[in-house]
Amino acid sequence: MKLIKATIIVIILSTNAYGGGWNFNIMGINPKDFENRKWYVIAAGAIASLAIHEIGHLASAKIMGTDPYFDWSEFVAYAGNGYEDLSNDQKALYHGAGFLFQTVVGGALTTVPKTRHLDFTFGFNAFSSVNGFYYGITGGSKEDSSDVKNLDKYGYNGTAIALTSGIINGVFTHISLNKDR
Repeated sequence: MKLIKATIIVIILSTNAYGGGWNFNIMGINPKDFENRKWYVIAAGAIASLAIHEIGHLASAKIMGTDPYFDWSEFVAYAGNGYEDLSNDQKALYHGAGFLFQTVVGGALTTVPKTRHLDFTFGFNAFSSVNGFYYGITGGSKEDSSDVKNLDKYGYNGTAIALTSGIINGVFTHISLNKDR
């Protein structure tokens, strides 16, 4: 929920900056660039990013032989039966797969010339970036079930992984907004 609130605050600040005639940049992006954007398409890209994150968890769990499932009430993927039998490295892969999938799909959308500057691509990459920064800065949820805390638990630097994902997707966001690239 905090992630959604953070995304809404960024959108409100960008909208107010444009409407108020302000002239400044956020991560090299001028909010005035949003004048001709379709917000519902940007939102669809953000929702797709969240779905891809969870699909990353499901796919990695399935590949490693567990019985993954998706809880629609929480919009969260679980590894399911067999998780306990995975090695620590496999468990870390499961918890890092969401960030990996977001970064790979964001990179593909940004690399293909026909999708590079679409509002959908911007929404996807912007949400992926906010997601990485949010998890990297806060550690995720207060419970012990967050991806970052579990990456740390299994011997990997979850903060570094989440922040790296946020930075890479931030670069993709900037590229998708900059028509000259």
